[in-house]
Amino acid sequence: MRALILASLALTACIEIPPPSSPRPRAAPPAACGADQVQDRLGKAASVQDFSAYPAKRILSPNSPMTMDHSPERLNIDTDALGMITRLWCG
Repeated sequence: MRALILASLALTACIEIPPPSSPRPRAAPPAACGADQVQDRLGKAASVQDFSAYPAKRILSPNSPMTMDHSPERLNIDTDALGMITRLWCG
């Protein structure tokens, strides 16, 4: 009896169980802060852009300090040393 149980356990260990099917990738939700709507401003001077429609925003120049809190409604505007927009993102 004991041999039968050990043999069945050994055979069970050899069975390959396929991984569960992965869910379909979801489309990325629209950016809560509206960054997806202003991507056309990349490469342009931040100083002449009108971001007044975005009440929660901050312009970040190279090496500027920033808080590490995450706010999905805040538009972050990264600029280079010349003030040109290099990245627009929420957070």
